[in-house]
Amino acid sequence: GSIKPLHRFTFASFLVDNSSIKQRLDQLVIPVVEDQSKSLEHLKILFGCIGTVYQLSLRRLEQLFSKFESIVTYVDKGTYFDCYLMVQLMCEYDQPAYNYSYDLKKKGSDRVSKELKEKFNRNPSCDKDGSAEFASLVYGKNDNRLGWVKCFKHIQNLLSSTKGQIAVKVENRRRYLFDNFSVENDTENFVINAYTIAYKSRLITDKTLPYDDYFKYVELAAQFE
Repeated sequence: GSIKPLHRFTFASFLVDNSSIKQRLDQLVIPVVEDQSKSLEHLKILFGCIGTVYQLSLRRLEQLFSKFESIVTYVDKGTYFDCYLMVQLMCEYDQPAYNYSYDLKKKGSDRVSKELKEKFNRNPSCDKDGSAEFASLVYGKNDNRLGWVKCFKHIQNLLSSTKGQIAVKVENRRRYLFDNFSVENDTENFVINAYTIAYKSRLITDKTLPYDDYFKYVELAAQFE
């Protein structure tokens, strides 16, 4: 039978809580979280969310998390890398149905293959909000925690358009309060605003992982089964 979403979120929470590098994970910056002291809790939601919409088995979710841990260890401490982008790329690299999306992201785009749309009888433009959103449409069940899926395309778009150098995009942008936008009512501006705040608050430094390097780390981590 299928795994209930709750089980994936519970399991993701277990993985984070029992991580051998929990302290390192606790230091990761997740810009969409207003209170960075809650980044560890949000990491649990992120993995639960990815595991649910891409319908990963618990074994696959555990493998994904293990590879994420290895990347956190490999990336120089003090270098910012985006958890949302990294985890999605890792997931899609390991999912044959989303290999097309992974390869397309190397070029800065975020769509799914024609074959995948046809398989689920979706119209040609149903992936305009990105592959993670498409996966959630296919999953087709409502859960408030899955609302974060809306952020993936905008984060990928921001980082690919700036080649990882977020400063280029946000340096001259007015700093808004978090209350001005939300994931639900204006996801794109919510994301750009969150990254602007993180950059101007020095949570994201100029020492950021170049966009192209995400793929190098993902493909390196894939060798560790």
